[in-house]
Amino acid sequence: MTTRHQAYRIAVAASVGLALELLRESYLPPLAPILAVQLLVGSSRPPAARQAFAFVLSVAVVSLGMFWITSSPHSFKGLYYLKITFVYLWIYFLCFNNKTAPIGALALTVAVIVSAVVPASEVTAAGIVAELSCAAVSAVLVAHLAYLVVPSRRIADSLPARPDAGSDGPSPDIFRRSVVATAILVPLQALLTFDDLAPIVALLTTATMLRLADSKAASRYGWTFATGNAIGAIVASANVMLLAMHDEPTVLLTSVAAVSLLFSALLVRGASWTAILLPGLIAYLTLFGLSLSPLPVADDVAVLDRVLTIVAASIYALAGLLLLGRWIAPRMPEART
Repeated sequence: MTTRHQAYRIAVAASVGLALELLRESYLPPLAPILAVQLLVGSSRPPAARQAFAFVLSVAVVSLGMFWITSSPHSFKGLYYLKITFVYLWIYFLCFNNKTAPIGALALTVAVIVSAVVPASEVTAAGIVAELSCAAVSAVLVAHLAYLVVPSRRIADSLPARPDAGSDGPSPDIFRRSVVATAILVPLQALLTFDDLAPIVALLTTATMLRLADSKAASRYGWTFATGNAIGAIVASANVMLLAMHDEPTVLLTSVAAVSLLFSALLVRGASWTAILLPGLIAYLTLFGLSLSPLPVADDVAVLDRVLTIVAASIYALAGLLLLGRWIAPRMPEART
C-alpha cells in the first residue's frame, strides 16, 4: 500500500538525518530530521530546486531574525516579547495562507527552536545562520535520499490526511487567526523556562496545535497531540538511559533507526494513529537529539516532569482556544423559520 512507502520514507529521513547531523557535530541535531519529516509528510515528491531554495532562504532569514531578537539587549523584558509577537504574527499569517502554508510551518519550527535554545548558547549570528542553513540543506538532501531509498509507486503517495493540514474550503479571517494563535503562544513562551528539554517540545507542540485549520480542529486533536508528545518523551528518555549504559555509536544509530521504524510501522494504521504518532516522532527527535547537543541544555530531568510539562502546555492551548476561538469564527445569524 502506498501509505507504507511514505511512512518508511519518514523513517529514513528521521534516522539518516539525525545521524548526519551528529556526524557533523551540529549545535541542533534534531532540526534537520524534523524539517525533513515536515517536507515529506503530505507530499508525493521531493522538493524541487525552486522550493528548496525558498525553503533554505526562509530558514536563514527566520533564524537570523530570531537570533537578533533573542540576543540583543532590551531595556525591559516587554520589548523582547513585543518583537517576537510581530514575528509570530507574520509566521502564522504565512501558515494560514494556503499558498505559503508549507514555508510558514517550517519557519514556525525554526523560530520556536531558535528562540528557546539560543539564549542558552554563545553562538554568533553568522554561526547560527550557517548552522541552520546547513540543517535546511541537509533536510532537502535527506528528503531526496528518502525517495531514492523508497521510490514512489503511485502519483498520490502520501499518509492519511493530517490533522494540521489546511482546509480546501473557505477559511476564516487569516488576520484574526494569526492574532489568536500569537496571543496564546507568546504568554506560554514567557512562562516557560528553557533550562530543560521538555519546555522546548511543549512550546513546539503548542505552536503546531495553533496552526491547525481552525479552532475546532485544534481542540479535536489537542489531546492526541498531548498523547503523542508524551509517548515521544517517554521513548526519548528511555533511549537516553540506554545510551548512558552503552555509549557506543552503533548503539546510538541502531536505537534511532529502530525507534523510527517502529513509529513508521504504526503510522500506516490510519489517520487516528498518525495524529498521535507523528507528533510523537517529532517529540522523540527533539528530546533525544537535543540531549546529544553540545549546547548546555539539561537532559537528566525525570520522565514524569517532561510528560506533565507537555500535557500542561496542551491543556493551556486548548483553554486559550476555547476562550478566544469564538472571535475567529463569528456566530452566523440563525435562520428564520
